[in-house]
Amino acid sequence: MLLIVHNVTFAQTDVFYTHNFVNNTSLNPAYMGSSDKMIVMAGMRTQWVGMDGAPSYSTASANVPFSLFNVNQGFGFNVVQDKFGVNTNIAFSGAWAVHLPLKGLGNLGVGVGFGYVNNKLDKNKLKPDNDGDPLLTATGDDVSNAVFDLGFGVHYYTDKMYVGLSATNLLGHKLSGFNTSAKAPRMFHLSAGYDIELPNPKWIATPSVFLSTNITTSNMNVGCKFEYNKLFWLGVNYKVADAISGMAGIILLKDIKIGYSYDYTTSKLSKANSGSHELMIVYGFNLRKEKAPKNYRSIRFL
Repeated sequence: MLLIVHNVTFAQTDVFYTHNFVNNTSLNPAYMGSSDKMIVMAGMRTQWVGMDGAPSYSTASANVPFSLFNVNQGFGFNVVQDKFGVNTNIAFSGAWAVHLPLKGLGNLGVGVGFGYVNNKLDKNKLKPDNDGDPLLTATGDDVSNAVFDLGFGVHYYTDKMYVGLSATNLLGHKLSGFNTSAKAPRMFHLSAGYDIELPNPKWIATPSVFLSTNITTSNMNVGCKFEYNKLFWLGVNYKVADAISGMAGIILLKDIKIGYSYDYTTSKLSKANSGSHELMIVYGFNLRKEKAPKNYRSIRFL
């Protein structure tokens, strides 16, 4: 989702991965602490390889579960760098969630996120149609600003399924530091997945759906991951009207998971690029050697 302002293209600070089930914590604060392990994740994505100024982004996150006053909770943070054309956005965010048992019906997480976003535009990369644009004649090589923003989410989950709803960019912060009324649109996200045991019980299929919208425009992903005996997984994903993707990953030492995906563009942009590449690394570990058993787990990835 892009905004055009003063002939400048701005990338959206919400970033989306083909492995969307891994990236839920950056888009929904209620996922923080939904696993019984501390989860550390790093990801990077190069979009539309071969296309000048195409998006690329990287993320790092960590979240940890804890109990306070006999209430299961979670806290975590995300760092996102998003580059597109002449723009570089860097976002730092933290999130806190409370997880409530629903008397045998699963669990409900409710979370709030708070963050800082820095938007920077490199004027040296601009190629204006007309001379004298006040943006280009302003002092300095860069135009930038720093803003505060908020997010909110809910997350329902059992040992076999999850459904999450969230809203980000709630304050609708301005995208740049120059004179413009352009703002990052408020975004709404839906994510859901379900574990299905196949006839061979060593195989687990997890169909999932991810929908993101700012009301005016939407992105939708549907896919399925097939995991074998907690050793590796294969999967396919379809980004409606955009791309079809293949996923593969390996699980090392039960706690380290490395995933790769390749997107083949199905839109008209297919003639201008050679696809997109994505790499994800996730590490989950117990904070203590012995932990009391919990009445839930997360099927997001770990």
